[in-house]
Amino acid sequence: MSEAVDRLIAYCRENDRVCPLPKAWQQLWEMLPEKRQAIGAWEPAVPLIGAASEAPVMLKMARLAEHIQWAAKHSALPEVAAFLRGLREDEWQHLLEEAMTKEKLLGPWQLVSFKATAGDKVSYPLGEHPGGYIEITPTRYWVMTIDSTRKAPGAATLTDAESVALMKSHVAYTGKYDVDPAQTPDGIKITIHVDAASNQALTGNDRVLYARVDGNKLRLKSPALVVGTSGVTSVIQIEYVKAE
Repeated sequence: MSEAVDRLIAYCRENDRVCPLPKAWQQLWEMLPEKRQAIGAWEPAVPLIGAASEAPVMLKMARLAEHIQWAAKHSALPEVAAFLRGLREDEWQHLLEEAMTKEKLLGPWQLVSFKATAGDKVSYPLGEHPGGYIEITPTRYWVMTIDSTRKAPGAATLTDAESVALMKSHVAYTGKYDVDPAQTPDGIKITIHVDAASNQALTGNDRVLYARVDGNKLRLKSPALVVGTSGVTSVIQIEYVKAE
């Protein structure tokens, strides 16, 4: 190998880097010239993303090195080096970061925080100290969250005002779900197919969240959505801790 190849591979392993995250790695692979398919396999081999994202880190590092060597062999090293050196640190997988998988989501989780961010404004739809749980099984997602500071009704039979207040101060739904194993900085994508909810407007719709588990904490984040015609984007961020 040339010194330039050695230096680039060494750079890609600094700071405990393993390989680019899937989107960036796919972009890198598409940059490689003169790719060819032989006997059902690509030369050079495709990135270890998607269903292959759980491959051992040493195999991922070797595959990235293979791509760098291919670029050098086909006079594309300067472009590939500029691309890799231009990636932000959060666009890399690191040794201390385990690939996020569906299995890590399973179990009961207790709600810690629930906030919405729109521009530079932060709001708390269920109050600053919400309560509740989610239960994620291999096939189904269950959620029940409430504003823990809400006033208890005066009796079991609710007044109209109490019914409205209770409806506005909780979220409850369930549904089967799909997981996209592609790794992103916010974790893996969960699509929940809601089939029952306290707010029937949710029934029959999909809820999309990105999930990451760090130790005993589960962090969920919604995609950015534009609020009305304001042009301001809103993001929901939810944090849970592992429950017994």
